Amino acid sequence: MVDFSNFYFLWKYFFNFILFLTVTRPIPTKYLLWVLAIEFSVISFTRGNEKNKKLFAHLSAACFALLMLWYGADYISPFLGLLGTILGISQRNAAALTGFSILLLVTAFCYIKGSFHDKKPVNTSRLNKRQTYLTIGGLLLIALAFFSLWYVEYGLFQKIILGILFIAEIISLIFWFYDPLIYVVSHFWERKIVPACPKTPGRQNRLAVLACAHNEEKVIGELIRSLQENDYPARNYDLYVICDNCTDSTAEIVRQHGAIPMERQDSEKRGKGFALEWMFGILQEKRSKSGGTVGYDAYIVLDADNVVNRQFLSEINRKLNEGYEIMQAYLGCKNPGDTWVSKCHSLSYWVSNALYQKAHAKLGLSAQMGGTGMVIRPSVLDEIGWETDSLTEDLVLTTRYVMKKNRSCYWLHDARLYDEKPLNIQPSVKQRTRWMQGHMDAMFKYALPLLGQGLMECSLKKIDISFYLMRPLLNLILFICYIARWTGVLLFPGSFISRSFLMNFNTAVILVASYLLIQLYILIEEKYIKYFYWIPIQWFFTYTWYLPILRGLIKHKERFWVSTIHQRNLSLADIREDHELAEAGKQSHPTRKVTI
Repeated sequence: MVDFSNFYFLWKYFFNFILFLTVTRPIPTKYLLWVLAIEFSVISFTRGNEKNKKLFAHLSAACFALLMLWYGADYISPFLGLLGTILGISQRNAAALTGFSILLLVTAFCYIKGSFHDKKPVNTSRLNKRQTYLTIGGLLLIALAFFSLWYVEYGLFQKIILGILFIAEIISLIFWFYDPLIYVVSHFWERKIVPACPKTPGRQNRLAVLACAHNEEKVIGELIRSLQENDYPARNYDLYVICDNCTDSTAEIVRQHGAIPMERQDSEKRGKGFALEWMFGILQEKRSKSGGTVGYDAYIVLDADNVVNRQFLSEINRKLNEGYEIMQAYLGCKNPGDTWVSKCHSLSYWVSNALYQKAHAKLGLSAQMGGTGMVIRPSVLDEIGWETDSLTEDLVLTTRYVMKKNRSCYWLHDARLYDEKPLNIQPSVKQRTRWMQGHMDAMFKYALPLLGQGLMECSLKKIDISFYLMRPLLNLILFICYIARWTGVLLFPGSFISRSFLMNFNTAVILVASYLLIQLYILIEEKYIKYFYWIPIQWFFTYTWYLPILRGLIKHKERFWVSTIHQRNLSLADIREDHELAEAGKQSHPTRKVTI
């Protein structure tokens, strides 16, 4: 078979350049359809997943079909004229009636077809057939409503569309410039988070490290080894590995490495949330039976594939002594250079750690708990509890903490852990779909109540978290509005749909330039500047988020946990990121002892 990989690599950048030109200046739609058709055809011939090749072959066929319809439009006009003569209406009305009838028939087919399929969800990130048909039917129904309004009352239709697009542009400006503004302000003004507990300088806290594992025999050993190599006294912490429904030798490997395996088998309550609830219950019960004399000062939640830097526990202990009760450690990457997918994930984390987490914490706003690297005092769980009815228990923990206590989660920039990023796009989409299911569910539960509380109490912390909860849905809506805008520019140049109020070419240049400069500055500041050439790939990768967001919106009530398979068994010495940070630390602080 011919290997098209190198050719496709060049073609992809040519295609993205054509797409950029299409957005910034008028190009005939036929040319764009030809570009898309050839692009999808090339992808369908490359090596890769057979399902993906089949999908792109269908997309290519659809583009060629549209081109055939376009070139055959000259033959449709006589048919519409004949239909108008038979019905006694104009050719324009005959065209509108034909389009309306086709939309109505396809919409009815989707709803009828979807109603015959079972409601039972599939235990994957994909939609079941019922959800697929009803989603397509819902989108067609919206198109049908706008089509009818356009035909019956064009003036009202024009006002509604312009109003929607204008609101979308206002939200876009807020949405896209919010984080850069927070980041820039945090460099000139800082507001420290007020600790919730009394300061205890010099104290060596008792820590319980809780690592969740499901069939993680390949990677669990390096996590234990990295903790044992920490510069914090071993007598002051215990490592519990929760072996959740394991069928391999995870527990035995944990024993061999000197950690404590906590084995549980529960076919119904599976997943990280339930495993932690079970473990928290055991530790809390032990503490209550002893009257508080036996127990831990804080719980540290990790994943089995993590590796931590050598000052991880000592840095956590230092911040506990400063009085912080809930904290999130820095989320690094074990395998940034493996594939283009792991590169994009890694770059996203590096940027978000500084652009969102660190910047928000410097202004007194709350960092977001990340699922792993979470540090929680037992008193926090006593007060707000631990919710298992979610696929993103970390997001729910952050939201409930800010909602109930109006305090911020602290960001630990120097306590670093490294975890494995997906190697291919399919497991990446599956993982992000699970995140979006939990995120959407939390949004529907907490976003509006939290926003109401924030406005009533004038609490920027609560407003900020509510905005964070609504981000994926806003992002999806804005993307649909941009598609509508581009469609107007391409198909109806000069019409009211193609007119923009705020999001013109100059605004787009300012937006792209500001993000590019901030990303470059963050890479310089965080000592990753040698990876700046990953930025174009990462920007392309952001468009792959819309499928997980849409799936998460539709499947937000489903609770099936899809585990992530980890294979990259890397030690701290193998992690390039930690080496580079250590070397940068030696250069910046020559008298400071830095170990790797």
